[in-house]
Amino acid sequence: MSAHTEIELKLRASAAALDQVLQLDWLQELCEGPAVRHHYFSIYYDTPELSLRQQGIALRVRQVGDQWMQTIKSRGQEQGGLSVRQEWECPIAEHHLDFSCLEDEALKTFLHTESTFNRIKPRFVTEFDRQTQRLRCAEGTLLELALDRGEVRAGGRATPIMEIELELLQGDPQPISRIGRSLQDALAVIPESCSKAERGYRLLLDTPP
Repeated sequence: MSAHTEIELKLRASAAALDQVLQLDWLQELCEGPAVRHHYFSIYYDTPELSLRQQGIALRVRQVGDQWMQTIKSRGQEQGGLSVRQEWECPIAEHHLDFSCLEDEALKTFLHTESTFNRIKPRFVTEFDRQTQRLRCAEGTLLELALDRGEVRAGGRATPIMEIELELLQGDPQPISRIGRSLQDALAVIPESCSKAERGYRLLLDTPP
């Protein structure tokens, strides 16, 4: 499971804004291929004392059709207004965590210690509908635009997911910031620095946003 560097921008949106995004004329000119829709159900794991969160690690198992995908994300860093973090992803059998193919030895050792591995349990879930559209920019950069609607659930509480994500697939990340600013000018959207995982932890701990 080799690392992938995730570079993205999140924008908090209203339901009306999400309906309007793909109707923007200037954005339609960037669209490559048809939009695709998926329904995602994800389970986030941690120990009782939330030791993964303390290490800046997010551990998620997501159902994608009949397949379950395990994703591990490192603590994000902000670079030029974009979130940049390492990500490791691999298919697994349902609910069976597997760190054996993780190439980061320090992270693999931490997750495999008895005090961690045997105490990792589900802590909260996210469930949302995602519409994705590939964007081809003039510089040859390829982005994925994702429109998410759903909720995070933890501790008997829930909070909505209403957001736009712009993620780099290939090329120069600079167009992400430019498109993000244009979306903020055109719609009622603002930058979102809180990940879905962090929103789940805040619900779990019943702490204010």
